[in-house]
Amino acid sequence: IHFLSCSILCMLKHRIHSVEAKGIQLPYDSIPKMISSLSNITQTVFPEGCYFSEIVGKRKELFERLGIPLPEPETNIEYEEDSALETEE
Repeated sequence: IHFLSCSILCMLKHRIHSVEAKGIQLPYDSIPKMISSLSNITQTVFPEGCYFSEIVGKRKELFERLGIPLPEPETNIEYEEDSALETEE
């Protein structure tokens, strides 16, 4: 898990530096502030699907300027854990 999180961090930092090199202004003045803002996005899972916390303001601006698509709700998802339980029954 540590390796994956470090890899994602490196990818994010690379994207931030690439955007800044193009002269695009980002809504936050430092990478730690950007990461802190992104870490507050949550996903809630319900039996009928999952939903993300609303992304507005500076966070939405950050997603747009970095070229990251906004997460969308997902419905009618089948999770591996659920299908494994059904198979056992």
